[in-house]
Amino acid sequence: MTTQLIVCLVIFALTLVSFITGKFSMATTAIMSMILLVLTRCLDPKSALAGFANSNTVIMATMFVVSAGFSRTSMVTKMSHLVAKVSKGSFTKILAGYVLINAILTQFIQSSMACFSIVFPLACAMCDEMGYSRSKMIFPIGIVSISTVSILPFGNSAIMYLTNNGYLESYHYTTYLFKMLDPMIARLPGMILIILYAIFLAPKLAPEKPVMEISEVEGNFSTENKNFPACRKFSAMLLFSESS
Repeated sequence: MTTQLIVCLVIFALTLVSFITGKFSMATTAIMSMILLVLTRCLDPKSALAGFANSNTVIMATMFVVSAGFSRTSMVTKMSHLVAKVSKGSFTKILAGYVLINAILTQFIQSSMACFSIVFPLACAMCDEMGYSRSKMIFPIGIVSISTVSILPFGNSAIMYLTNNGYLESYHYTTYLFKMLDPMIARLPGMILIILYAIFLAPKLAPEKPVMEISEVEGNFSTENKNFPACRKFSAMLLFSESS
C-alpha cells in the first residue's frame, strides 16, 4: 500500500466522521476534504474544481432555485390542501401519493433531479400544513427519484433495448437480442420493492429533523403567499413548468 493511498484513506475516514458527528457543516467538511486532497497531491486542482462546472451540478442548483420560486405560489398551498383532504391526514397515504407521483414522473421526464424538484416543494408544504417531519417525507421521495428512472417503456426507455442490441452487435454477439419489454421485466421487481420500502420502511429510518437546518425554507408557505404579487406567482409557475 502506497503512502498516497494511505493518505487518501485517512482523509476519507475523517470526512465520514465529520459527516456523522455533524460538528462542522456539510459544506465545510466537503470543501476541507477537497483542499486536503489537493494539498496532499492525491487530487490535482483541475480535477478537484471540475465538479463546480459540471452541467449536472448547475442544473441541480438552478432547478432548486426555480422550485423555491414555485413553492411561494398559491398553487403549492392549494395542492397541499387537496392532498390533505383526500388522505384524511394519514401520513402513510400522503407519502404513498407523493412517492407514486414521483415514480410516474421519472418514467416520462427521466431526470431524477427534475422530478425531485417538482415534488419536494409540494411535500414540504404538506408537512408544514399537517405538522409532519420534512425529513421523513423527503428522504423516501429522494430514494424513489434516484432509483426508479426509466424503468417502464416510455420515452427513451422504450428504445433502450435497441441500444443494448447495438452494444451486443458491436461485439459480434447476435445469438440473443433484447426485446422492448426485457429491460422493464428485469427492473420492475426492484422498482416495486423500492416503492414499498419508501412508503413503509424508509420513514422509520429517516431522522426526525435534518442534520443541518435549512432556514431558507423553514417559513410558512401560506404566509409568504400573501405578500407575493400575482404576476410573480404566474411567472414562477410558468418557469417551473417549462424547466421541468
